[in-house]
Amino acid sequence: MELQFKTVPAKRCPKKDVIAALEIYCKSVDHGSLTDTNQIKDYIWNTKQHANEERIMFFYLLYGQNNDVLGFSEFAYLPENKVLVLDYLCTHQRNHLLFYNFYHLVLQDITDTLKKEYLFIRYIITELSLNQYAGKLIDTDSNYFRHLLSNENFQLLKYPYYQPPLLKHETAQEFNIAIKLHASEESMLSLRKAEFLSIVEELYFSHYDKWYQNYLTDDTYSKTLQQLIARINSEILNDESTESIALVKCQLFEDGQCPKFQADNITISRNKRKTWKTKVIPFIWVILSIVTFAFCVFPAFSNISTILCSFLTIIAGIISIVSLWKEF
Repeated sequence: MELQFKTVPAKRCPKKDVIAALEIYCKSVDHGSLTDTNQIKDYIWNTKQHANEERIMFFYLLYGQNNDVLGFSEFAYLPENKVLVLDYLCTHQRNHLLFYNFYHLVLQDITDTLKKEYLFIRYIITELSLNQYAGKLIDTDSNYFRHLLSNENFQLLKYPYYQPPLLKHETAQEFNIAIKLHASEESMLSLRKAEFLSIVEELYFSHYDKWYQNYLTDDTYSKTLQQLIARINSEILNDESTESIALVKCQLFEDGQCPKFQADNITISRNKRKTWKTKVIPFIWVILSIVTFAFCVFPAFSNISTILCSFLTIIAGIISIVSLWKEF
């Protein structure tokens, strides 16, 4: 049975489906990365109120073949640096098939929508939590993104970055920014300090600040963002390069030497060779055993021959056992 998925802009979906999608969002996203769902609903349904903002928001629902709601996503387009921000992409279960279908369907729709306005995507970025406990990254959704985005050629920017507060009484948290060139398959991306700061400033003030200006009554949030920009700028010593996101943090695996993974494909011819070995090797061992028995029974044969044959039989038995053990 062929699986079919479709994505629909959230503003065109029934409200009950949007609520179902936001429920998936609440269950999937790490606590420290949650945005107030009332604010998200406001952006989805009060589009005219936010129509004059320079950055463009995109909200999508993922549907299965029975019109079941399977996911929710939120993206933002920053026109100055031509950056598409992946804010959230959640599915009802963490599943590679759902994630990649949702991601590429939404990306294609956003690309087509922007082209109609003569707008284009240069970079795609997302924020990844560095929240740790006992030396281990503990935010499940960010770790899941690290795993999947590695297959999409995303790289980590090795600059300091802090995600601004998303809810009241929270503080900025240290994060990574993962980035890729949208229309390129380059394996490594070089981004200078000035380019990085330009992207962060637009992200902070055209996205975060513009969002929270709708829900806060003073300018304390803007001041927080200005302090974060100054902090990042002071912590950058030199221009830094990007770093590939490693799918598996194991040097042996990356070098193709991990003993836990067999590189050979299972084929009929290889199975036949295994069957041949399991039959022929024991057969030779049996023949040698019979010959050795004959030498031992008949006194006409010398003691030296008997000892030699016994020794060969033992060696053949050991070789047989080791060979068969390696096969399984």
